Amino acid sequence: MSLVLLTLAAMCGMSGNSGPQGQEQKSDPLGLLYFLCNVHCTTFTVFLHYGFGSEALGFPGLGALILIILCMASEARMLYWLMAFLVALIIQRIITFAYLGRGYALHSMDAGLPLLSKLLPFLSVKSAIVMEALLCLVAGGFMFDVSPFIGKYLMWGCITLIVRTAIEVSVFNRRMQRLRDQDLEARWLAERFRGRGDYH
Repeated sequence: MSLVLLTLAAMCGMSGNSGPQGQEQKSDPLGLLYFLCNVHCTTFTVFLHYGFGSEALGFPGLGALILIILCMASEARMLYWLMAFLVALIIQRIITFAYLGRGYALHSMDAGLPLLSKLLPFLSVKSAIVMEALLCLVAGGFMFDVSPFIGKYLMWGCITLIVRTAIEVSVFNRRMQRLRDQDLEARWLAERFRGRGDYH
């Protein structure tokens, strides 16, 4: 797996080390971690999510494709995963363009919504993601007897999905904080412009 990680790290450097939603800076230490987790997650979220953004399966999808091909060197049965992944990728692109054609507003890097949240309406998106992570863990346990490599690969999905989601939530919260700060600054400046208010 070290070869896989080195390859993906190189790809990450070539892509400008894009972070969540493509907004993180090169210097952000979470950029590489997010990219690696996102690539690994993409290899199975194409089966579990719907409504991807127009760019969400672009470079991450390419990275996921390369990851699966590299994994085939350790487990030949990953070929079946590769074929299923390509079919799912095509279907997801068709769904995305259908949504965009109907006028849906999708963030270009949106990683889609969990199918579980649609099939089970009582589940929130966060709960559905946790369920997905647990499904990866359980599926990995079942697959371990058939193929230890695929079993471990699926179990790692539990970790990478949670880490990716945690980074996205962290970035979202930081952006919301910046927006609140900008709103407060704008109001303070307006008060100062009108000759009212103080520095505090």
